Amino acid sequence: MHRKSLLISLVCIYLATIGGIMAWSALGFLGAAGTAFAQVKGSSSDAALISVTPPALAAYSSVNTQAVPQIPAMQFALYAAESGQIILRSKNLDSVPIASTTKLMSSHLVSKFGKLDDVTTVSDTASSVEGSLAHVQSGERISIKNLLYCLLLVSGNDAAHALAEYTGGILLGNPTASAAAKTARFVQAMNEEALRLHMEHTHYMDPAGLNDDGHSNAIDLAKIASVNIADANLQPIMDTADSTVSDQSGQITHKLHNSDRLVSDYQYAGSLGGKTGFTPAAGHCIVSSAKRSGHTLIAVILNTDSSAADASAQAVMKLLDWGFSNVSWQ
Repeated sequence: MHRKSLLISLVCIYLATIGGIMAWSALGFLGAAGTAFAQVKGSSSDAALISVTPPALAAYSSVNTQAVPQIPAMQFALYAAESGQIILRSKNLDSVPIASTTKLMSSHLVSKFGKLDDVTTVSDTASSVEGSLAHVQSGERISIKNLLYCLLLVSGNDAAHALAEYTGGILLGNPTASAAAKTARFVQAMNEEALRLHMEHTHYMDPAGLNDDGHSNAIDLAKIASVNIADANLQPIMDTADSTVSDQSGQITHKLHNSDRLVSDYQYAGSLGGKTGFTPAAGHCIVSSAKRSGHTLIAVILNTDSSAADASAQAVMKLLDWGFSNVSWQ
């Protein structure tokens, strides 16, 4: 009886050891090679998440692994929007500060719960926010659509808070609640939506990304970007190089130039738009996308090695160039 129990124990230990080695090997390949395709839960291929019917899964016949580029950033990912697959990613996928790429989620919630033709009045609180600004004024009455242009083109933190207060009032069912209460409800909704979209490494602290305690990673940002570029309200705004918007009276105007250089300065072939971000803690960040020959790639760069103003744009173009040149679809 003792010999039989010993034999069973040895078999169990052997099987557990083999299983552990196999799991470690699979994870090691994805981390080291970076070219294994992984289906991402909560990606744009889940029709329930974005209320559209997804295309059939793309069949990747080959990837030129000999040409994998060196990406000068702390973290990166290349993501196939139609299939929700990771094509290439960095070993490091820690949750990190993400600066104004936070506004991808903010704009998504505004589009989901608000109406672009609605008009809101900018509060003292929103107009006094610091950092990158669209320079909306306290008391200014402006449409939600025009505020989204201010948010997504010049990354206006003032626009982010104005939109958060508007949407938070809807979610509370009380548009006359305090600015603090409406913003808090909006941030709560951001985190609820992140959970719904299976963004497991994401937590938001504010609608603009100024608070570096907010964090995410490259894969989660690709997920929310895939939702936004499928949104008929948001994608045309994200893909606008320059715009001038005004308040309801037409007396106050805001001249806007898109901070995503792939859209505005470089006119990258097939560009669909994205979102940039910078704080000293987050470094230069960008989420950008492009579509060629029916295939959409989303590239994410977090914290570039260089502090140059165009560093994130150069890195994200390198990643997208590699994807369109080295992935074969069937």
